[in-house]
Amino acid sequence: MSDVPSLLELFDNMEKDAFIETTLHLSLSNDSVPLHEITEILDETIDLELVSAIVEMLIYRFDDVVDDIMALEYQKASTVVKNHYVMVLAFAERSKTMQFLLAEYFYNPYMRPVIRKYAFKNKKFLFLNLVRYFEDIPFDYDNVEIAQQILKTIPRQVVLSTVGAFTGTKLLDVYYAIPLDERESSDS
Repeated sequence: MSDVPSLLELFDNMEKDAFIETTLHLSLSNDSVPLHEITEILDETIDLELVSAIVEMLIYRFDDVVDDIMALEYQKASTVVKNHYVMVLAFAERSKTMQFLLAEYFYNPYMRPVIRKYAFKNKKFLFLNLVRYFEDIPFDYDNVEIAQQILKTIPRQVVLSTVGAFTGTKLLDVYYAIPLDERESSDS
């Protein structure tokens, strides 16, 4: 067992300096990250320094925590905590996290603004993952509408640069169904 103090106890005792020092230690060590405690703390605090320390630590330990965040903590978290977790998941630009975030985007409209803000910055990465994601979901009106909304944010050059690799995919059919003038306006 490690000598790392409990983040929750430090938070409850309002030991801010020790809390930040412990998150720094967790960032640089191989000790397990107490995600259940972190979820609870993020739900209870609005202290920017504490939130920043936690998010930085999670980004630093991304490979160690990503699967548990997606499989366990995200599902039981409040919307505020989910916003923090989206920021962490979007940071590394990994396909498995983008697939997770796209699923959340398609089926949870309340999370769309924060996912757009953090995960949709790299348009080529977004497009490549959207093609992959869209192949496995039902081809229905709602999914087509959402995909078209995302596609309108992707510059035309990005779509055209990958067209040879994705010929015959459902997403390209959806893209070409967008009126030309709306596709043209997405060049910005």
